[in-house]
Amino acid sequence: MTEIRQLSGVVPRVETGPLRFGDDWPGVFLRGDQAILAGETLDHLLRGGYLDGLHRRALEELVEVLRSCDLRRKTGSAPWLPKEHGGKSSGAQGDSRKGA
Repeated sequence: MTEIRQLSGVVPRVETGPLRFGDDWPGVFLRGDQAILAGETLDHLLRGGYLDGLHRRALEELVEVLRSCDLRRKTGSAPWLPKEHGGKSSGAQGDSRKGA
């Protein structure tokens, strides 16, 4: 299990959605209630469970939040991606930032 990182309080309260630190790639912050429902829904499906209305909506919302981090949708380009994937990089070297 991943350790929970404890950060000092943030004002205003951070809501579920895309979050970016400095010039790093955007990521996703899921508030606890949404993360719990999404995790339970994915686990339910992986175990062969039926996708009812509540679970379907939870997955639709998760997909929407995850896609919100795709800079290509907002800018039409993602500089760290190879050109064939919508970026500005000429090769498949990946991100040139240290550790990426």
